[in-house]
Amino acid sequence: IHQSSDGVLTITSDTTLDINGAIDFDGTDVQVDSSGDIDLVSTNDAASAIYLHENAGTSGTIKIHADQGTSESSIQLLSDAGGVDINAATGKDVDIAGGTVNLTSSDDAASAIYLRANAGTSETIKIHADQGTGAASISAVSDAGGITLDAGLDIVLSADGGNITMDDGTSTIFDFNVDDTTLTIHDDQDTGDKAVITMAQHGALSIVTTDDDAAAANIQITADGTAELAGTTVTLDSAADIELEATDDINIPVDVGLTFGDDG
Repeated sequence: IHQSSDGVLTITSDTTLDINGAIDFDGTDVQVDSSGDIDLVSTNDAASAIYLHENAGTSGTIKIHADQGTSESSIQLLSDAGGVDINAATGKDVDIAGGTVNLTSSDDAASAIYLRANAGTSETIKIHADQGTGAASISAVSDAGGITLDAGLDIVLSADGGNITMDDGTSTIFDFNVDDTTLTIHDDQDTGDKAVITMAQHGALSIVTTDDDAAAANIQITADGTAELAGTTVTLDSAADIELEATDDINIPVDVGLTFGDDG
């Protein structure tokens, strides 16, 4: 033990140094240097058995710094039997920054990873990829289970690229193009077979079916009740016959003419 002329007290040990009991340090810095490990072990079975406390003023900080360690656990917080709490004052951030940030749960239970905001009606939860340009810049993947979106209000999908697609794992089946205002539905067996519903200006709607192998892209509309087709002009256009089938009469209103062509 040595105290220099400027009041610095130095304790040096060639082997392990044990300090037992209460020690108060008043004054300037306290510096602990060791060529081996520095272990702080408490034998007190009580709350705050080891307590690092900063209480000098509003500029005070506590810093744990690994200067040259390169392993993934260069700084490690480990609780063998209990939990780990990280709490910050209301309005202050908890910042986690680094390379890849991994959250992994070892608990086989519901809500194994739980992100929750519960402070008030203005709160939000935001996942933001700022510069990623890939198709999977933000990806939600469930290898064996499903994905559920449950909202008390609306669910809004916004795609500046134009397309919102749904696939069966390999092929796109539903393609919502919000730029051209079309919905394309592909057959899951042959994606070349499709139906395209297009909304044009002034509310003009068209439904077009395509069979890329033959001409069997039929349309069938079946109503469990009454089916009605109304418009200022209704045109039936067919390259073959037009069949009118009814189990009862086909009625033509009074004062409406029926004109036959040369085919009799």
